[in-house]
Amino acid sequence: MNKTIVIATATENEADFFRQLALPGRGVSLLVTGIGGVASAWSTMNYFAIFGKPDMLINTGIAGSFSERWPVGSVVVTESDTFGDLGIDDNGTLKTLFEAGLGNTDDFPFKGGRIYADSPLVAMARGSWPVVNGVTVNRVTGSEEGAKWLLSHLQADIETMEGAALYYVCRRESVPVLGIRAISNMAGLREREKWDIKGALAAALTAVEEFILKVNGR
Repeated sequence: MNKTIVIATATENEADFFRQLALPGRGVSLLVTGIGGVASAWSTMNYFAIFGKPDMLINTGIAGSFSERWPVGSVVVTESDTFGDLGIDDNGTLKTLFEAGLGNTDDFPFKGGRIYADSPLVAMARGSWPVVNGVTVNRVTGSEEGAKWLLSHLQADIETMEGAALYYVCRRESVPVLGIRAISNMAGLREREKWDIKGALAAALTAVEEFILKVNGR
């Protein structure tokens, strides 16, 4: 029997690429969460309340990369995620929530300040795609300074606007979760002419379809 799987994307434009996977009888549903942590957390909890909890949730769509190791068009699996702009500005010095002493790095669902995807799913994906650390922000990084801060303080490999919120909800609700993201742009200076959103989403579609087949033993 197929697993019940929710594919969660932030926007309708992203979702359009994955609609072909959400067919009757396949056990795959599509959830458009809205952009950002608040919208994605509410949408996910609302889905669980109405339709029940699935066997797993795949968070997919585009992401920004902080490293040339993961160039535009590549697909990565997010092993862990965290909130990049949850903290304080201490007289011009930015500190994470944990650096400011306002939270315990190991309070569930955090572990070492990060929220981890379901480990059996990560193990299943490892070898097919690079496994990376994500960071989730409410404001997309648009400067080299901002990118360097996220790298040095949070060891981020990629950036999204929903990942950590979905990981937080799913871990709290005991729903296995995994992020499969495709790189549409390099994080930092916003050089829009170098972005490839359509190419990234096409790559993400191929990866998500392959992973679902793997989950269902095909």
